[in-house]
Amino acid sequence: MSTMRTGYSEAEVAKELGLTIEELRALVRRHVPGCEEELAAAPVTTYQPTDLLLLRILLANSQTTEAGDGANGGPTGV
Repeated sequence: MSTMRTGYSEAEVAKELGLTIEELRALVRRHVPGCEEELAAAPVTTYQPTDLLLLRILLANSQTTEAGDGANGGPTGV
């Protein structure tokens, strides 16, 4: 019988996404308005399985966007 995880630590989420904890925090700050105070005030940040899924999507989207910006941050092929 398998049990579904109910929460992940910040370190577990960062490792799962291939990020450092600071990179994870930056990703969350970039995409979740008003989370700065909550992150600073929380003694331990935990993530739900759905949070991990959404962070995967946001990370993939941000990596795709960065790859399409070209080396100078502008459009490619101009």
